[in-house]
This record gives sequence, structure tokens and C-alpha cells, in this order.
Amino acid sequence: MSQANLREPEHYKLPPAVKVLLAFAGGILLDRYCDIDFRIALIGSVLLLFSWLLFRSKSVWSATALLLACLFAGSFWHHGRWNWFPANDILTTCTVDGVPVCIKARILGEGKHSAQPEHLPFDAMPGQAKVSFEIEPLAIRDADQWRPLSGRARLEIRADHQRPNFGDVVVVYGSVMPFQQPTSPGQFDIQDFYRAANVTATVYVFNRDSVLVAESGNGYEAKSFLLKGFLSRLRQHLNSILWKHVDQQYAGFASAILLGNREQLDYERRHKFVATGTAHLLAISGLHLGILASVFLLLYQFGLLRRRNALIATMLFVFFYAWLVEFQPPVTRAAILLQLFCLGRLIGRSGFEFNLLAIAGLLILIVNPNDLFSLGPQLSFLAVASFIVFKEQIAPPLSKDPIDILIRSTRPWYVRAANNLTRRAKQALVISGLIWLVGLPLVAANYHLVTPIALLVNPFVLLPVACALFCGLGVLLTGLIAPPIADLFGFGLSSSLSLASGIIDFAESMPASHWWTSGPSGYAVVVFYLLLLSLVLVQPVKRFKYFVLFSVCWLGLFWLLPFHGNKVVQRVWHQPARCTFLDMGHGSGVWVQLSDGRNLLYDAGSMSSSRFAADRISQALWSQDVEHLDAIIVSHADLDHFNAIPELVRRFSIGVVYCSVPMQESQNETTALLFETITNQEIPIRTLGWHDSAELQVDELMKVHMPPDIGTGGNDNSDSIVLSLRLGNHVLLLPGDLEKVGMKLLLQKPPVDCDIAMLPHHGSRNSQPVEFVRWSRPEKLITSSGRRNLDKSVTKSMVEIGIPVYATAERGTIRATFLPEGIQMEHWCNDRWEPSN
Repeated sequence: MSQANLREPEHYKLPPAVKVLLAFAGGILLDRYCDIDFRIALIGSVLLLFSWLLFRSKSVWSATALLLACLFAGSFWHHGRWNWFPANDILTTCTVDGVPVCIKARILGEGKHSAQPEHLPFDAMPGQAKVSFEIEPLAIRDADQWRPLSGRARLEIRADHQRPNFGDVVVVYGSVMPFQQPTSPGQFDIQDFYRAANVTATVYVFNRDSVLVAESGNGYEAKSFLLKGFLSRLRQHLNSILWKHVDQQYAGFASAILLGNREQLDYERRHKFVATGTAHLLAISGLHLGILASVFLLLYQFGLLRRRNALIATMLFVFFYAWLVEFQPPVTRAAILLQLFCLGRLIGRSGFEFNLLAIAGLLILIVNPNDLFSLGPQLSFLAVASFIVFKEQIAPPLSKDPIDILIRSTRPWYVRAANNLTRRAKQALVISGLIWLVGLPLVAANYHLVTPIALLVNPFVLLPVACALFCGLGVLLTGLIAPPIADLFGFGLSSSLSLASGIIDFAESMPASHWWTSGPSGYAVVVFYLLLLSLVLVQPVKRFKYFVLFSVCWLGLFWLLPFHGNKVVQRVWHQPARCTFLDMGHGSGVWVQLSDGRNLLYDAGSMSSSRFAADRISQALWSQDVEHLDAIIVSHADLDHFNAIPELVRRFSIGVVYCSVPMQESQNETTALLFETITNQEIPIRTLGWHDSAELQVDELMKVHMPPDIGTGGNDNSDSIVLSLRLGNHVLLLPGDLEKVGMKLLLQKPPVDCDIAMLPHHGSRNSQPVEFVRWSRPEKLITSSGRRNLDKSVTKSMVEIGIPVYATAERGTIRATFLPEGIQMEHWCNDRWEPSN
């Protein structure tokens, strides 16, 4: 009989706990996307559970009833966590404009201090350091009365302020705003992110005197779960120890990997971790807990602890460390897994198994069913599941043949050590490659990054990070009892983090270390992981071969072929031309899709920050699988019209960048740096002059109306490029920030009869909007501005003339589709395009 026929049946079927987990998760998915009536889910789960008890002797019926009961239970549990909020939740007081309020609230956690954002050359305004707290609203002042309030919210203080402590009741004078839904395609849904944690609003404070402690939290501390007030002060003290004994350059890094304070790490450093596929090092997870808990394993190996005592000590340490970092989601997931692992070893079970992993997953979904939709839990469980599926390929056991054992024992110690080191190195590379490949679809779809350098950098950075964790533990312990010794551990911690940072910096700078991508579609990601799940049913010896085979097929058939096939279809069968006015706040970004699939970008900037502008434009382009821009046209030399370009030229391939002659000849330091950045990417820069035109297609024409090559003699705004695009039977007019002398010259030229025009200078009354509209005679007007900068008197005057105004500040991103029968106007709302009237 062959070896394959002797295998246990459980290799060919899903373990029981996995089936229960899949059913429970299926109920969560069903409720999220179909919004199941909670009464149906509750009654269904109770009846089916009763049926399971009734038909226990009939295995098929009882198993089916149990799984359906778990499905309905998951639906009910998620429905409550996702939809049920108190009637007097703080969300009821919010508006998108930010309502000034005076509220009483209790501080529920340690203040999270965010590092001062680095002011980049292309940022219009410097960023602010801030401190944020989770608060429980208690009351809101209504005239001279206090009205009860409830729920959860964030308190964000953007001013120097003595931090309140856990449990303190504070009186806050600020502005309360809800978390906004995405206003642009591809945008991260911050509202859903906080809703999953039952946090519904943010209270903003900009003055240090606007937060007053009304009541000390000392009395509340005794009632708090697990002495959270003591924990808050302990964490603050430990954080100050790190900043005292560690080199200031690496103190934020140390606080991130030891205490979970990632917000203390600057943006550029976090970006390098993401770009090299090492971002998991910044989230305290199974890797960190495993490294720190290995101390007890070493004590057992050296005979200083018995096996049972070592496992119990590991469990106690894991629980303490999870408590120390406030049971943050990544460490909670890892702690549950490690506790179950140690418990399994205590009762005689060996290693991680699917049943164990499924039980951990079920516990995590019971704690918070919304974790099913979070990238962190998904990647964590995928990594562990991959180890289980491919454990025979990752760590094949040494031969137990007596001859092989004898040969190994007769070799010199240094040969045995070298062989062992080589074997461990191969395992590290295989593990790194496996984790990278298994997580590739999710990472590419969510972060829009492919990081092949992670295959090499993760094994090399593991040793210095492990040394940093051990030294960091020494800093925290000795900092409490023997500060002079803490300096020695601090030196080791700084050195280890310096080495890790150096490896990551070098890896990030290497050619082709990473590249940006629109990523696979949602259905392609689902197909990949369904196929991965099916490998559980395959014989272990064949799993790796099948995985490699279907990964290659998936890459070609479900990612590359649809992406390139869509481009071919657009080239051969022309689509309607579109113009998308992106919601950039106070800024401008106009994305034009021509009928043959080519993409133009007129302006790319925002007053918020250059990072915000680049992310907003990138996300919108990636949502439509756009990775190449045929041209970027910069209207003039204002930061809120071009500060996204330095980052866009790194993320996208770009055919050419156009600017005006006056802008190219400008001696402005920022524009010179812009041109240098573009040139370094080997992208040609060309000028557009007065009366220049280009035929884009048979029925598409681009024409420049301003400025003259010698300039207008006014400021940058007056020298804006005024561009008209004829798209089929329709004309689009884009005037930049044209005003004053430039506007006067334009109004002297023959009028441009257009269908859609963008109001100059974000709809400012200083740009002569009435005269401009009379000259261009548009049927529809678009204004791109921030909510606070929207001049409603201008929009009102346009409506009185009889021309509808579509404002990005009110509608979000706006899209115009140019059809033969007319123009279809839409805006982005509720994660889809909805008609705009």
C-alpha cells in the first residue's frame, strides 16, 4: 500500500473548528453586505441551536444545524456591534462644518502624542503636533443646562497642553465633527475604521485653555477594568524612560516596537517600512511576543526552568505584556494564539494546528466582529495558516535513519554548526518568501505596493530587531529600578535600531526595491484566497507544487490579463470621454480620460499638504486601474496646484509635464525644485504657449488661451494656463487661478462657448466670476475649494443667473461623462457614483 493511502483522513477535510469559524465569519459577511434583520438572525440562531441539540444523533443534520446556527449568530453579533448606538450618542450633535460645543467628558485612555510632521518643501502649510485621547462624552451644555450625552469619541488637542490623566472629567470647548465618508474613489474609509471601534466623532481643540479638568479621575481608577488608570501612568513613565535612555533619533522607533506608540514615529520613517515590506515590525504582534517570550524557552533549554514552569511563565508574561500595551488589536490576536499554543503544549498537543488557529480566530471575532474586515488580522492569520499548510516544506525534519544520524554525529562541531546555520538561513528565506507571496494580493490591493525587496530584507532585519527588543526590555526594567544600568541597555537598543534602520534605508534605496500598482481587483483577491483555502484538502506532499502553480496562473489570468486587456479594449473600442474634478480641499486636480483611454491631469495640488494631495489623486487613479499618465498640465506656480507632482512622478509613469513659459522662467526656489524632481525621473518638461493647440483625436482638441509667452505682468495667478478641451460635441474650459491682469486679457479675446467651466481661483469673487461666465457662457460650473473657503455668495449669484454650480466642498469628487446626447453629472457618495442634479 502506498504512503499516500496511509494518511489520516483529517488531511482531506476541514477540521471542525475551522467549519465553525467559517460559518460565523460568513454570518458577519452576510450582515455587512446584506444588512440582515437582527430579529431573523436571533430567532434563526436559537431555533437552529435547539435543532442541533435535538438531532445530535444524526450527524449530518446536527452538523448542518450547528453551522447554520453559527452563521445566524455571527450575523446577529455583527449587526449589534455595527448598528446599535445610544439615542443620545455624540454623533447626534455633529455636522460636517464642525459645531462649536461645550461638553463634559471622561478621559478613557493614555494620550497619544503624534510626532511633529516634517515640513516638506512642497507643503503649503506646516503640520502640527497633536495629542489625542479616547473620551466618553457625559453631557453637552445647552444654553445654561447640561443635557446627557453618551457614546465614544476622540479628543484631538492641537496645542501645547498639560495632558489630563485617565479617568479625569474634563470640560472641553471645541468643535465636534463626524468622521467623513470617502468623498473620492479609492479613498480610505476613516468613518468605517472608527465605527468598528464604536468611536463616532472627533472633538477638535486648538487652544490650550479650552480643556479644563473638572474632576480628578483618582476615584474612578478603582472602578476601572484592570487598573487602567495605573496602566496609563505606567505607560507614560515607561515611554519617558525610553526617551531618556535611548538616542533621540531612535526613541520613537523604540517606543513603537516596545509600547505600540507608532504615532511617535515620523511619516518618512513609517513610509520606508511600508516600502520595504517591513511595516509589520511596527505593530506589536506574534513576532514581538515570540521573541520576548523565547527568554523562557532558553531558560528551559539550559535547565533553569522545568518545561511546565516555562510554559506557565510564558503565558503569564504574554498576558502581562498584552495588558501593558493596552490590548491593542495586533498584540491581542498574537496573545490569544500564544496562550492557546502554550495551553495545548501543557495538555500534550504539539505545535499550531488549524483547530487551534480557528479557536483563536473565533475568540477574536467574538471580541470584535469587525476585525474580519481589517487588514492586520487578515495578514496575521494568513501567515500562521501558511506555516501550518506548508510546514513540511518550510522545516523538513532531519532524517532519522540511523546511518544519517551517525554521519551527523561524527562531523566536527564547526561543520555541524555551519550546517545548522545554513539550514536556518534557508528556512528564514523560505518563510519570508512564503509570507510575502501569501500576503501579496491583500497588500497590493490595499497599499498599492509590490515590495520584492521584502524577500531579502526581512531575514536580515530580524536579528537587530530581536536584539532591540531584548535591550528594550532591559531598558524598561532597569529604568524603573537602576537608571544608570539603563544607559547601557539604551546604548545596545540604539545600536540595534540604528543597524535595522540602516538595512531598511539601504533596501528602500535599491533599484526596483518596490513599485506602485493599482493592484488586483476585489474579486481576484477573493479567488486567490479561496484557492489557498482549498489547499487544506490537498495531500501535504503536493500542496507546495499546487500553490506555486495556481499562484502563477492567478497572477496571469486574474491580475495581469484583466489589467492589460482593459487597456486594449479602451484603445480599440472608444469609451465616452470623462472629466473628474477631484475633491482636493482648497486645491485643484482635474483628471481627464480621453475616449481612447489616454489620461491627462490638469493641476495636482492641495493647501492641506503635499502627501494628502498625492494620496487623493493616486487613490482615484488606482481605483480605475490607471498606472500611466500621458500628460500633467500645471496651470501656474502655486503650491495648491502642483505640490502632489513630486510624489506622483515616483508612483506613476508619466509621458510629459506641461507648464507655461512664465512658470518655467520663474526664479522661485520651489518651482526650481519641482522641475529638478521631474527631470531626475527622466520626464520631459515642455511649455504651452498662447494659441498652442493639439488634436487629441478626430473629435478631440486641446487649445491654450492664456497666458502670453512674455507673461501678463501680474502675479502667478494672472499667468495661469487657460485650457479648453473639445471632447466630442462638448467643450470643457479650465482657467486655473486666473484673475486681475490675466482675466482682463482673457475677456478681451473672442469668447469660448463651453458646456462646462471651472470657476477661476476656486470660485473667488476676486476673479471676476460674473464677467468670466458671461464671456464663456457655460451650461454648468464647477468649483474646487475647501468647505471653509467656499464663497457661497458667488455660487448664489451664479444660480441667480441660471447656471448650476457643482462644488467639490459640498458634493465631493464630481465626474462629468460626455455622451452624444448630453453630459451626465455624477458625484462620489456611499462608495459609488450617484447622479448629480
